[in-house]
Amino acid sequence: MTASAPRPVALVTGASSGLGHAYARQLAEGGWDLVPVARRASRLEALAARLQIPGGVTVQPLVADLTDETGLARVAERIDRGVDLVVNCAGFAGYMPFAELSGEVADALIDVHVRAVTHLTGAAVRAMVPHRRGAIINVASLLAFSESAVLGRFNRAAYAGCKAFIVTFTQLVAQEVHDHGIKVQVCCPGAVATEFHDVAGVPRPPAAMSPEEVVTASLRALDAGEVVCVPGLEDPTVIERYHEAQREMLRQGNRPELAERYRVAAG
Repeated sequence: MTASAPRPVALVTGASSGLGHAYARQLAEGGWDLVPVARRASRLEALAARLQIPGGVTVQPLVADLTDETGLARVAERIDRGVDLVVNCAGFAGYMPFAELSGEVADALIDVHVRAVTHLTGAAVRAMVPHRRGAIINVASLLAFSESAVLGRFNRAAYAGCKAFIVTFTQLVAQEVHDHGIKVQVCCPGAVATEFHDVAGVPRPPAAMSPEEVVTASLRALDAGEVVCVPGLEDPTVIERYHEAQREMLRQGNRPELAERYRVAAG
């Protein structure tokens, strides 16, 4: 009798609530063993109790604070030991006018959205390249593209900037590892109906997508090989037009002469 193949393993950060929780649930329902990561042990234990049934998937909670070097190293070490999918979903808002943003909150935003995503994506790539398989999903936000939007009193400069980093970083990593058989995606949802806004102390948007729908779109996009997933975007050519505008800026701007408007002295 031939032994059954081992189940694939997914490590999901931010798994105690919101989108991370939804990723964990859907992956478990799809037959993935799980390593859910979060700071709150009680929530991880409750998640494991719901998802882990006799003869079913294995859930191994990993309690870690990604703003802490020891916690981040613990998660990276688990990735080093082998996983098939890494979902970087941990995050928080830190919404406030930039003039009021403390250095402590700014550091935490960067630690979770930039430093942790960079380190854990790096750990995943190094672990997956030798096997020429694996996948990484980095969760960003439509706010990553909000720099030219007219939104009045926005108060999300640091958060949106961190998410913009995730978008560019993920797209470039995807290009580097494509030939190694590794799928990489950045998921950019709009407003999502989770406790995210409650924790931030701001009203929930009146129209928001469910976390289950966001995760469904993300996992289907991963199967399809989409690098940028925008769950609510009906016309995918918008993404290509955005990329073409970036390419045109690079083509026109990368020249050795100053643009005319900078060469003319002010009158």
